[in-house]
Amino acid sequence: MRLPVPAEALARLQSPAAADLRVFGAKGQPVPFALAAPPQAPEAPRVPTRRCRRCPCSPPPALRRRGARCASG
Repeated sequence: MRLPVPAEALARLQSPAAADLRVFGAKGQPVPFALAAPPQAPEAPRVPTRRCRRCPCSPPPALRRRGARCASG
């Protein structure tokens, strides 16, 4: 069974291993527990990059400002 622990309780932990955290059942008895990280979203697939020509994003000559040059040379 998984139970959420309030963020405020986690923020007040004094021990990095949560040694100061206690869990009790309905009758007040201590209950053994283990902390688990929340499930992570799957990593997005990697897409290979392509080599680009020099200044591939230059605007067409009609839209260029006079005297403007490519930043890469």
